[in-house]
Amino acid sequence: MALGFGSTRGVNSADRVVTASETIPAQFSFHIWANRNGEGGGSLGRIFDRGSFLFFNNNPNTAGTYALGLNAAADTRYRWARPAAGVWAPTGFSVDTTSSANTPTVYQSGTKLTIGSGVTRDGAAMTWPTASAAWCIGNRVSDGIRGWDGDEAEIAWWNVILTDDEFYALQKGISPNQIRPEALQHYFPFIRSGAIDKWGAPATVTGTAAQPHPPIIYAHRRVARKLVTATVSEHNLIIANATQANTGTAVAVTQDHALTGDANVQTNTASDVEISVGVAHDLSVSSPAQENTGASAAITQDHVLVFAASIQDNIAAASAIVQEHILALENASQGNIASDGEIVIVDTNDLAVDPVTQGNIAGTGAVTRTQTLTAENAVQANNASTGALSDGIIFETALATVTGDTTGLKKPGIPNDTPAWLKTTIEIVLGRRGNRIEVPEQQTLTFSSTPTQAECEALLNYTNTVRSSLEQLINRLDS
Repeated sequence: MALGFGSTRGVNSADRVVTASETIPAQFSFHIWANRNGEGGGSLGRIFDRGSFLFFNNNPNTAGTYALGLNAAADTRYRWARPAAGVWAPTGFSVDTTSSANTPTVYQSGTKLTIGSGVTRDGAAMTWPTASAAWCIGNRVSDGIRGWDGDEAEIAWWNVILTDDEFYALQKGISPNQIRPEALQHYFPFIRSGAIDKWGAPATVTGTAAQPHPPIIYAHRRVARKLVTATVSEHNLIIANATQANTGTAVAVTQDHALTGDANVQTNTASDVEISVGVAHDLSVSSPAQENTGASAAITQDHVLVFAASIQDNIAAASAIVQEHILALENASQGNIASDGEIVIVDTNDLAVDPVTQGNIAGTGAVTRTQTLTAENAVQANNASTGALSDGIIFETALATVTGDTTGLKKPGIPNDTPAWLKTTIEIVLGRRGNRIEVPEQQTLTFSSTPTQAECEALLNYTNTVRSSLEQLINRLDS
């Protein structure tokens, strides 16, 4: 059962639990489960008070807050929003007390609060009060008029900075004796009506009353004298062979071994009767440490890790290996396929070429050769007649067949030495290949003062004809 304080939950406003004097360590963590009923004495009810270091209800100074005060007047204090009244809520904090610049980290109901993010400081920074003093839980140490109005349970403090995960575990109900037991200075579960300290010297209880306890997950369940504990320990084994041969690779496998001991059975140190379910017993133990019961013989292991066979993929595919080869020439010389004489034009329509120049035919260097492309005969079809090409003069068929004394008009032709591509372009543009572009004839259009539909359509048709001819010309030039 938890302890109730004050006239409603306990005996009266003077209820308190007082410990012997001690200092605050450089690394300090504190945690408690509290159920606030009212505001307490002077609306400043104390969760704990050490004279110059107090954890209290800060409602008169800042409504709806808890605070840590760093002197008796609490001029310098760190405050944060408090939980609702009438429910159990876990609250804890940690701080490095070696510097006044260090600020507390607060954990409340599973939420982490820091300075500027949930925690606010009132007053100037000052040295953390770590001098030796008694802990007064549930009231003010000097006069007992700042009594807590509500219940308290599971109070503990450590001489280390607990991690976030350790505070979250405490706030999920894990008992403090399972969190860093080697650094746990005091633990007051406040079970039943006494304040039995699991770690440290017992405290003096004044007043208080037993109240329902918050849900806590303890490290053991007591059934028929058997104690089942969750033991976390590290062992340094001193044995003949602390390694196991690695059957997989050439490197030795180093493995941590969990010692198998006898069943964790503990006798009842209080009486000869059995420990029955439903009765809370405080079991005394000689030491929270476990001895190494391993012998000096080699540690054997029942299980060897099974892993897949060391199979190596064949990086060679079934297909043939494709490799690029640089072919070496048998002979770095090249025969001249041209005759000894000069290169001549075979036909009047053949293009003249430069002499064939060949590089080094004796050395081992790369063969360099200047090659001139030999084109086929530049033959042009005669679009005018089936006869042979004239000397650059083209006669129109229509003009060649005129009768009478009409004089034939002679048009300039395309020179024979004009490149084929240029000839083709000129013929396409000028319409020498039967695709002449018809130029629209000139038309005289007349319009009324108010143009009629027919007059407008005539203008549109003529415009479209001109546009069609222009588009044909543009398309030929584009092609």
